[in-house]
Amino acid sequence: MAISLWAFEPFAQLMRKIFVTNQLRTASILFGLVVFGQIIFIAFIHPVSGFDAGMLHYAAVSAKHTKEVGVTAYYSLNQNNLPITLVMHWMTEVSGLTSWEFFDYVTLVFVDISALLNFATAYLLRKPALGSAIYIHAAWLAVFPSIIMPYTDCWVLPLVSLLLLGYAGLEKSQSMAVKSLIYLGLGIDTLIIYFTKPSAFIPLIAMIIVASLCWLVASKHFTKQGIITVVTACVFFVGGAGLTYVGITNVVKHQTWIQVDDSRNIPAIHFAAMGVYGEGGYSEKQAIMMAVLPTKQQKTDYSIKMLKKRLKQLGPTGYIRFF
Repeated sequence: MAISLWAFEPFAQLMRKIFVTNQLRTASILFGLVVFGQIIFIAFIHPVSGFDAGMLHYAAVSAKHTKEVGVTAYYSLNQNNLPITLVMHWMTEVSGLTSWEFFDYVTLVFVDISALLNFATAYLLRKPALGSAIYIHAAWLAVFPSIIMPYTDCWVLPLVSLLLLGYAGLEKSQSMAVKSLIYLGLGIDTLIIYFTKPSAFIPLIAMIIVASLCWLVASKHFTKQGIITVVTACVFFVGGAGLTYVGITNVVKHQTWIQVDDSRNIPAIHFAAMGVYGEGGYSEKQAIMMAVLPTKQQKTDYSIKMLKKRLKQLGPTGYIRFF
């Protein structure tokens, strides 16, 4: 192919016309073919998995399963997975479908919605780059096997893409009313992300850092318009996040699908402590201690202790190298 492009000018012109001049049309066709390929892939390959994804599916599809000791013990420890399990159960009630293949197709829908939202972000920020964005997404989705693993890693993707789209909207919009609605949406989206996959709202932290850096290099740090924008952002973002938090926690608190022991719940600080070991992934020792320690307070104290110990070992420069 490379030699043909170099040696035969008519062929090079044809390829340029197809993939560059008409890149939006060509990229869209390629993306459509990839989606079709994903559907065929799932139709033939939809193996049942274990671990967390297997437990969520097992608990979501049958009331009988939720009465088992192993299931109640799992959710007593991992109550962070209750919201997504309730959503999965709701899907089975609405659709009447409970198979692993069905949830693979749900995962596929979420992944591809994420791609479409990313296209919208590219269009807002730099319209000429839309074709390239579709090419890139078509390429990685063509080799993305995680669509056969219905779990929060994939289900959170459209929520993260929505964060990026919101940020693009803030960059392009001049209307305070529109920005207020975006801040409200970002607050709601962030809390849903928190209940789905807490580590996935890292892009929001990056947005805040970028905004802070822009503020630092600005010629005037405090302006009337700037203060109004910050106050508006805080009010609508916190308002949306707060209402969402109350709503979701009330649903989880009053759900009767799975009986859990609140005193066994693993605290959020556990994931922060586990995240500073090794390469930032799973720590078997930390996970075992969460199962061994009987109360939530003991789990919290242990996680804080180990987090401080690890941060002390790393030191300031070590922590930077870790990332």
